[in-house]
Amino acid sequence: MNNYETLPEEYKRFVDSYVHCLNKRKAYQVAYPDITNANTARTNGCLLAAKPEVKEAIIERLKLFTIDKSETLQRIISLIEFDVSDYQFADGSLNVATLKDAGYGWLIKAVKPTKFGTEYVLMDKDRALENLAKIHQLFDDKSTVNVNINQEIETKQKLVEELNDIRTKLSEPTKS
Repeated sequence: MNNYETLPEEYKRFVDSYVHCLNKRKAYQVAYPDITNANTARTNGCLLAAKPEVKEAIIERLKLFTIDKSETLQRIISLIEFDVSDYQFADGSLNVATLKDAGYGWLIKAVKPTKFGTEYVLMDKDRALENLAKIHQLFDDKSTVNVNINQEIETKQKLVEELNDIRTKLSEPTKS
């Protein structure tokens, strides 16, 4: 049975608000607008979120908004392959309806009203390429850092050994 559906309305509002903002105090104030004291809302929000039925409902609702690794990778690849010119009118403006119908509505990062109309900001392809390269471990900065650190440690150990040899030779009595 869906745990969320069995909750009282205030709890549902808390869960929905918490999933949206991930802030227990703010979520509690949305669920209980009469509570204006931030400390009270924070305390009560933590107590409410700790209740097993609320905790389970939060987990259920969060699962609705998460995507798995393969879908994340597919979206990055889709962004890289995306050609905005396929979704533009003759005047160069974006055909949002066609874009959304094709399943690319998620590519719209921001919508800004301007004096000339509406500006649509799309996700960044370069950033998607960087993320894809990181996923496939094409950037191997860690091994370079480890090699440099290991070389430095080896050099220091050799210097310490040489200094110990010199100390030993200096402390030995000399034959005259």
